[in-house]
Amino acid sequence: MDAGAHGVIVPMVNSREDAERAVASVYYPPRGSRGVGLARAQGYGTAFADYRAWLDKEAVVIVQVEHITAVENLEAILDTPGVDGYIIGPYDLSASMGIRGSLTTPG
Repeated sequence: MDAGAHGVIVPMVNSREDAERAVASVYYPPRGSRGVGLARAQGYGTAFADYRAWLDKEAVVIVQVEHITAVENLEAILDTPGVDGYIIGPYDLSASMGIRGSLTTPG
């Protein structure tokens, strides 16, 4: 985010707690836990207020569902405030189910 990204894609989110940590890492306190420093995204400190306002409205957090544990916790993960979407990682997911690489095996 410090380099100016509009969002993040976070791999291996398996629980609500993982999702909460992902969201917290994108936002500054009190909403999140991201550290404050001089960085490109906020003009090395000259446009911090503008950047923070933009961030709170526009930042995107996508979680990757790549393990059977994430599937089991999917509702809680997707209900996490600040999670904007998800991507399924089919190969890691299939491996965690003991059917590595099979994308058509009934589950």
